[in-house]
Amino acid sequence: MTTRQRVLAAFVAGTCSYAIAALLGRTHLHLVARAVIVFALTKTAGDIMEALARGFSGLIFYEDFLRELLVFVFLGLVAAGAITAGRLWTGTEVGLALPAIGAYAFMAFVPRKPRGARE
Repeated sequence: MTTRQRVLAAFVAGTCSYAIAALLGRTHLHLVARAVIVFALTKTAGDIMEALARGFSGLIFYEDFLRELLVFVFLGLVAAGAITAGRLWTGTEVGLALPAIGAYAFMAFVPRKPRGARE
């Protein structure tokens, strides 16, 4: 996948992340539930955009998607804890979209090990 396609996928994932965080901010869900949902849907939106940008030419490994989705759920839990700690220390709250976009952008631009390669 080219850098241009990755930037496009990160932009779409960021837009979706802000929209999801804004919609969930109006609900009375607990911060942990909102964080997990925002992180999981950001990952899903980015992967869908990557698949569309490639034209579904590459193979999609569902095991890799589920593994990375679990990483994003864990990062959502960590972000919820960090937001709670920050609220206690500073009195203000950071939105959930910014950490989710940062995590997605980091994961999108880190070089991946070729699938099926064993060392």
